[in-house]
Amino acid sequence: MTASDPRPQRPAPRRGKSSARGALALLLALVLALAPSAAQAKPGPTPSKEYTSPPLDNGRPAPSFDARAYLVGDLDSGRLYASHDPDRRLAPASVMKLLTGVTLVDVLSDKRKRYTARPADSSVDGTKVGLMEGNAYTVDQLFHAMLMSSANDAAFALGNAAGGQDRALGLMRAKAKQLGLTGTVPMTLNGLDAPNQSMTVHDLFIIARAVVGSPYLMRVIGTQTYTFPGGKDPRTKKKVKPYEIQNHTKIVGAYPGGLGLKNGYTIAAKGSFVCAVKRGGRTFAAAVLSSVPNPRQPCMDLIGWALNQRQAPEAGTIDLSAARQSGSAPPSSEPAPSDPGAPQVGQGPGDKGAATPAAGPAGDAAAIWSTAAALLVVIVLIAAVTVLRRRRRRPEFSSATNAGNGADAPSGAPGAGRGPRADYDRGETTEDWDRED
Repeated sequence: MTASDPRPQRPAPRRGKSSARGALALLLALVLALAPSAAQAKPGPTPSKEYTSPPLDNGRPAPSFDARAYLVGDLDSGRLYASHDPDRRLAPASVMKLLTGVTLVDVLSDKRKRYTARPADSSVDGTKVGLMEGNAYTVDQLFHAMLMSSANDAAFALGNAAGGQDRALGLMRAKAKQLGLTGTVPMTLNGLDAPNQSMTVHDLFIIARAVVGSPYLMRVIGTQTYTFPGGKDPRTKKKVKPYEIQNHTKIVGAYPGGLGLKNGYTIAAKGSFVCAVKRGGRTFAAAVLSSVPNPRQPCMDLIGWALNQRQAPEAGTIDLSAARQSGSAPPSSEPAPSDPGAPQVGQGPGDKGAATPAAGPAGDAAAIWSTAAALLVVIVLIAAVTVLRRRRRRPEFSSATNAGNGADAPSGAPGAGRGPRADYDRGETTEDWDRED
């Protein structure tokens, strides 16, 4: 080709391709090496298919299912038949309401006392019974809403009726100390996710014993349907008729000797459940934390399996002496607000500093998200290098023809501006898993 050749000259080959590839490969290896992987995180339950009840005959092993912690045992003697990580601190979700109930049942001794709902009651997240500002509700009605349908607004209102959220939490921490709970740190009355809030299945078993020892709480928990009062809607000024609420635990009437107790779910806590059965003069309870969204059946299968064992396996014993006596008097060691020794926010009974749950759902999720973020960075870099290489392949004289066409500009991502759904106590408010919690 001569100097007068009118054809455009091909751009000289660029020597940076191989070096760019090498740099990209090195960067990828570095990012993957530094990023915490799911395997490096504390091992959790392996995702499995939908739970199917196994044979529960005498001599069979205990049911196996996805849960970070669980146990089953005799609620009269405290003898355990099976357990897994019973002292691991995990987010409790709505089973925290059992401690709320055990604490406030004697503090609010007059169940006919009326409480007038405030705006803050109805502004809480998650499941609600529908308290309306300015309307009066009895303590008994609030207990039914909290323990039957897991109403977060009712739990909040009970705290206010007991003197406010801070005082109620102080009472709960004192009650936890009185019961001998070692891994329970209440930060909310309703169990919604909060920093440093934790519970163990060991403690949940003790709480279950205290609940079973309260005739009033068991009467509420054993109620299957309840008519909740209506009132005047402050927004529309219209009258709302009374309506029926149901028991979300669905144990009483569904299982022979079923006593009920409590279910729970949040995205961080996953599924939690505590159930109790009295059969043949024996009372058994099972507790599950950080499990499948609805661990009702696994929980009940643990009890069914334990009842079928002729010789109790050796799995330890839990001291229930304090729980047996807890119904006789309210907690007597409530710290005064000005007491320098009182547990502060994030500090539970017996803790010198903030109580941080052991690496659980939140910790594992953080590791996974860190890995995902690192991979996303690598993908973006690969995409950028690919686009750059394509642009470099084009002849110099044609680069202007695509100017301004937006080829390299991302179009609006679908769902832009939409964040993840704040889904609390999922089964209590939505259609998920048969409307169950």
